[in-house]
Amino acid sequence: MSLLEPTRKMSKSDDNRNNVIGLLEDPKSVVKKIKRAVTDSDEPPVVRYDVKNKAGVSNLLDILSGVTGQSIPELEQEFSGKMYGHLKGAVAEAVAGMVGELQQRFEHYRNDEALLNKIMKEGAEKASSRARETLDKVYQAVGFVGRPQ
Repeated sequence: MSLLEPTRKMSKSDDNRNNVIGLLEDPKSVVKKIKRAVTDSDEPPVVRYDVKNKAGVSNLLDILSGVTGQSIPELEQEFSGKMYGHLKGAVAEAVAGMVGELQQRFEHYRNDEALLNKIMKEGAEKASSRARETLDKVYQAVGFVGRPQ
C-alpha cells in the first residue's frame, strides 16, 4: 500500500514519488521515504494490526512481515509498548537491506554479458521445448496429420 496514503495501492505510476519504493532506488532514499510514512496520532502509540482504524501502521507491519518473514502477531509483540519511530526504523532497515541486495544482484547480472546471454539462451530453449509440446497437442486436437519439425 502507499506510504503516504495507506488506503491506496502503491503504484509505480503514482505522481507522488514519496508513495512508492523503487527496487533500484538509493537505499538512503528508501529509508527517508519510510520514515515519512503515515501512521496515526494515537497517544500513547499502539503498534497493532488494524487495517480499518490503523491503516498506516498495518501497512508498515505488512511490509516488514513481507520482507522479514515474521508473522504479524510476532511483530505486534516485538513492537508492543514502542513508539512508531521504532517500527519505521525497523521497516526502513529491512527494506533498504533487501533493496541493496537486489541491486547488487542486478549489477552482477547486468555487468556479465556472457552470463546474461547464457541465461537467455537457456530460457529460449525451455520456451521452445514447451511451445513445441503445446503445438503438438494443438495439431493433434485439431486433427492435423503432423507438424513439420
